[in-house]
Order: sequence, then C-alpha cells, then structure tokens
Amino acid sequence: MTKKCIICEDKAQYAIKNTKDYYCQECASEQFKDISYLIRVEDALKQSKENTQAIDYPEE
Repeated sequence: MTKKCIICEDKAQYAIKNTKDYYCQECASEQFKDISYLIRVEDALKQSKENTQAIDYPEE
C-alpha cells in the first residue's frame, strides 16, 4: 500500500510515529528541523504487519 504525503500527495517516505501523517522527502525537510525523529514509511509498514501477525486469535 503506497502512502501519500499529506502536503503535496507525492509518495511518502517518512511518517510521524503513531499518526497517519506521512511526508515525502522534500516536505519532511521543509517541515521539520531534524527528520531523524520521523520514522521511515517502509519500517512503519513492516512493524504494522508484524504486529498484526503476532495477534493470537481464539479458535472457534
């Protein structure tokens, strides 16, 4: 699933942790002094997928 930048709608590369705010490289650099505090979208998607797989659903 491709995420889009909330400002320019280009492909997002960064996100704010625990939010649905996504930014492309250019907009992230313009909006934040230090983009190292943002998480990479690829990492966020992997983590989300791992968390979903880790849930044990009860059998019926």
